[in-house]
Amino acid sequence: MDETIKVRPIQKTDWDATLKGFPSDKIEQLLAVYGSDGELVGAICESVADHKYYINGQPENGYASLQAAATALLKSKN
Repeated sequence: MDETIKVRPIQKTDWDATLKGFPSDKIEQLLAVYGSDGELVGAICESVADHKYYINGQPENGYASLQAAATALLKSKN
């Protein structure tokens, strides 16, 4: 069975507190991901330069789509 998640934008004023590996001016959008239980799983940001998606502001692994990043984030939770 697929897990239902919710993805919500994070206010730009809160980006610096959430991001760890990126300066906020290099981010197109920052999204909070919540699991089916309503708990915060993590955050996904989209880079301005390469339009890749990164989990929890960590620049080591970039994903080509939001869906791929969300799937990886949920798998890392388990």
